[in-house]
Amino acid sequence: MLFAALICQTMNLIIFLFIPVSIATIVIANRYKYSSYVALFGICAISMHGLADIMAIIYFIKPYRKFFGRILEKISMKLYVSPNVSSAGPNVIGN
Repeated sequence: MLFAALICQTMNLIIFLFIPVSIATIVIANRYKYSSYVALFGICAISMHGLADIMAIIYFIKPYRKFFGRILEKISMKLYVSPNVSSAGPNVIGN
């Protein structure tokens, strides 16, 4: 499972760092008219690397997955609101 995590993290590195930086560098070096937009897209892709890396770690490494599951379980228990049950009987509207 660790090898799969390594492969996934390597693919994240290539997709979210190397490719956007390479494309932005090529576009800027060739003085493309809209190079600032391409660079901005590259920066957005680079910023997604951290999130994708964390998600891969949580998915592939079992202790992290269990810990994260417990945290989500605690949060969902705090957010759960029990239904308000009235003992007064059914509401009767009108005659």
